[in-house]
Order: sequence, then structure tokens, then C-alpha cells
Amino acid sequence: MAHEGAPVGGTPVRLGVVGPAHGIRGDVVVHPDADLADLVEPGRVCWRAHGEALEIAEVRQHKQRTLVRFVGIEDRTAAEALRGTVLELDPAEVEPDEDTLWVEGLVGAAVVDDAGRAVGAVQRVDDGPGHDWLVVAADDREAMVPLVDELVDVDMEAGRITVHALPGLLDDDWM
Repeated sequence: MAHEGAPVGGTPVRLGVVGPAHGIRGDVVVHPDADLADLVEPGRVCWRAHGEALEIAEVRQHKQRTLVRFVGIEDRTAAEALRGTVLELDPAEVEPDEDTLWVEGLVGAAVVDDAGRAVGAVQRVDDGPGHDWLVVAADDREAMVPLVDELVDVDMEAGRITVHALPGLLDDDWM
């Protein structure tokens, strides 16, 4: 099925990443972001970074992996070409609950310490195996801060993140 254009509802929401091809019929492994795994479903339209739509035709679980077949992807060669593709959703299609934190909204947020002193601003959010990482930049330096409840408080309305800096988390000259 052809889809025109790209998401129009604001900053796209990352659904997950396409992994390797599985089998010879066009299936791929998809690594969904944890909070959005239930949105990997037949009929869902995902978007690639350059605006190409991919419609999910079939989803199944195999050995604790999510296998997906996209409409129009019918062989291993076509499936393998998708490897590494970041799948995005139009944010207008996603209904967050009150506990959902959109990492896309953290970029540019001010970062302060417990005393309210400026630390820097979020440059980007990197994926990690157990949690995401805030890449905080100030002047000519960067620090990586684990995005975990024990170390950060996020106030999306204020556009501010408070870091509970443990010894060694940030260089001494940051504080």
C-alpha cells in the first residue's frame, strides 16, 4: 500500500530499529523501544527518516524476538536492505499515558544540579542496552548521564532536568 508524505504531527516518535532479515520471505527482526512494543501491529504505518512509509503486514514472536513483515518487502534481499532503519511514528497517532517520557522532547532541555546551578543542555539522547543516556553539553565539553529515575528528575513543562550528581558522574569542574 502506498502512503503519501511523512508524519505531520510534530517530532516523530521512535518506534524501534530494524535488525537482520529472518528467513527468505522478507521478514525482519524489529527491536521495538520498550514502551512502544505494543504498537508493532499489522496495519500500522511506520516512517523511515527520509519520509518513506512502511506498512506492517504481519507480526509474530519467535524465540523472544519480534518478527515483522512489511507490505511490499517479499524477499531476504529487500528485507536485509532495511537493516538499521529507524522506524518512526507520527506523534499524533500515539497516545502517551501520564508516566510516558518522550526522549525526543528532552533535546535542548536545560540541565541543572541539585542546587539549581546550570550544568549544560541536552545535546542528544543515546540508546543504551539497559537505559538511555543524556548527552549533556556545555562550552566545549560533553558528559553522558544515565537517564534513570535515581539520577535525574525531568520537568517537561519547565524544560529542565535536575541531575543528582554522584561523585564521578560529572567532572569536578562541572560543578
